[in-house]
Amino acid sequence: MNEYFQSSDWARSLLRSASNLCVCILGDLILDVTVTGDTKRLSREAPIPVVDIANQRMGLGGAANVAKNLAGLGAKARLCGLVGADSDGLALRSLADSVGIDTAGVLVDAGRHTTRKTRLVSGQQQVARFDQEDHTCISRNLNGLEAALIAQVKQAIADSDVLVISDYGNGVLSPGVCQKVIRAAAEVPVIVDPNPQDWQPYAGATVIKPNFSEFTTYTGIQEMQHPEDEQVVHELLRSNGWDALVVTRGSQGMKLYESEGSAGLVVHAFRSLPQQVFDVTGAGDTVTAVMAAVLGCGEGLKDACWLANLAGGAKVRHLGTWAVTANALIREAERHESQVLHAAPILHERDAEAWAEALRREGNRLVFTNGCFDLIHAGHIDYLDQSKRLGDRLVVGLNSDNSIRRIKGPGRPLQALEQRAAVLSALRWVDAVVVFEEDTPERLIQRLKPDVLTKGGDYPHAADLPGASYVQEHGGEVVLIPVKYDSSTTSMVERIGMEAPQA
Repeated sequence: MNEYFQSSDWARSLLRSASNLCVCILGDLILDVTVTGDTKRLSREAPIPVVDIANQRMGLGGAANVAKNLAGLGAKARLCGLVGADSDGLALRSLADSVGIDTAGVLVDAGRHTTRKTRLVSGQQQVARFDQEDHTCISRNLNGLEAALIAQVKQAIADSDVLVISDYGNGVLSPGVCQKVIRAAAEVPVIVDPNPQDWQPYAGATVIKPNFSEFTTYTGIQEMQHPEDEQVVHELLRSNGWDALVVTRGSQGMKLYESEGSAGLVVHAFRSLPQQVFDVTGAGDTVTAVMAAVLGCGEGLKDACWLANLAGGAKVRHLGTWAVTANALIREAERHESQVLHAAPILHERDAEAWAEALRREGNRLVFTNGCFDLIHAGHIDYLDQSKRLGDRLVVGLNSDNSIRRIKGPGRPLQALEQRAAVLSALRWVDAVVVFEEDTPERLIQRLKPDVLTKGGDYPHAADLPGASYVQEHGGEVVLIPVKYDSSTTSMVERIGMEAPQA
């Protein structure tokens, strides 16, 4: 399994091409309503919070949110689906029209309620969600709506570059609708965001994109640990004629499964950058939209997954359904590029804690070390190299300028914090840099919970190392790295002072 990478220049060039795209989006249309307010007390009627409503906003959800994301990237989005003959249906179409989505393919079903999801949010926390859904299958409508919808989609596909099918299980995507439009789209890529219950109607699509929960529900596979698991996925691809299966995995990124003929399954992993997650609402729609844009521009599945994975990461930092833009996606590509080429992230303690937790969930062994790193020398390089060898990821706690002055006197540090952090982050052994203000990193160690704590072998006793007892009590180990080079920043400064020419 290998990780794929593209450059920010490639992303910039591709997103310029997206303005020439035309995408047909078929699926369940949802009116998203977010009600926000403050929670300051509990109800006397029941042990529940009382939310003082401050405002209410409406947004596009489901297939309509996919269309909004594509419009945000500059593509022409043609939306096809059903709404009810009600005020929510009017609001949904009005919102879509306002962002430039073509709604000619949105039909009105007088016997259906427009799907509405209302989220109650206090601060940055969802308190409750209220769903109004109609699951009546379109094939049961006696007024010819199924045939009319298929005709609208075929008309839209005729000059579209890609077809997206977004199935939330609300009855619009009957097996007949799915099969007929997929056959009609034989000349363009077809991306399906599936209903977890039944994937057979999507036979003949290019790629199917379940999230991890939907994937495990349908296949029964939690992790691809055995050859028979790979065989299940390989057979799914073969029997349904799909080119690939893409599984989104939240903070763990996504995986692309491609069939390589009789050779079996090829797996590509796309990791997520550390994120401060506010809201995952609509992240799958954003991922689907970006995949559609990349495939519509004629690029491959690995490129589509790479950029879509970055887009999903950008989305979760925003509350509510958020539509990605070309500029936001380029910035995300630049952020990813800076890490891959190697500038380790310089993290705030809060973000570092989330980063470390995500690594542990993925089974990584975290190594922590710390220091001033004022002038990087050969001893530092060997010390970092030896530390990194003890685990999967190395995080360096870096003393702040004030911390160093308290420890080493007013003449230090020689380099300001920003310079020291930049040099450290560029070293290939370092996976993250976290600044701490105290004289010791003990509190930071307790937040990050490393598996291994290291320090140079010139430190007197491992047991006296700040944070050592905490690491050992929690099953970790403390390692003193032997000093290979007789060098230190202090001795280097003294030597430079002695050798400097006298005025």
